[in-house]
Amino acid sequence: MSRRTSFDAAEEKGRQAARDNQPLDSCPYDDKRKPSGKLSWSRAYRNAWVHGWQDERINMGLKPWD
Repeated sequence: MSRRTSFDAAEEKGRQAARDNQPLDSCPYDDKRKPSGKLSWSRAYRNAWVHGWQDERINMGLKPWD
């Protein structure tokens, strides 16, 4: 069994949000930037959450963006 990462947890939260019929914009991970304007790790967590949300919508027989 492989070890779960924090990205796995973010993806599972996205799946749960889809099952709870929450909209895509309910993602709790903001797109934070460093003072220099460069991206931070927050983008990776946001992408994991969105991926889980979309996959679960597809598994539920729904369109991923409705």
